[in-house]
Amino acid sequence: MTNIVEHFVFSLCLSSSTVTNRAVLILQPSWPEIYHGETVTFKCEIEDGGDTEWTYEWKPPSSFKHQNHNEYMITSASSSDNGGYRCLGKTMNGESTEWSEAVRLTVFTSKFSVMSLYF
Repeated sequence: MTNIVEHFVFSLCLSSSTVTNRAVLILQPSWPEIYHGETVTFKCEIEDGGDTEWTYEWKPPSSFKHQNHNEYMITSASSSDNGGYRCLGKTMNGESTEWSEAVRLTVFTSKFSVMSLYF
């Protein structure tokens, strides 16, 4: 019985292990304020990721997404895209980075709303 419990605890530790690599989220274009209908791309880079094959998880404001791509693109931004975005990387053996720091995106409905902030 003890061996079964030890194996179970060891399996749990393996399935949730964290690597020392850091996930960094980059916004392209680099400004966090865009207009309705514009395109923006988030890119998840793993510091010192080397030749490791990574899959990615994305935490946009409205949902959770798992994908193999290190880019998350919004092709026609709307107000529902406002909020913080994060990513993490996972290796093929189940290890993962911590979540990246959040990058906050603001989508304005018109150029007038941005200009009015300065007056």
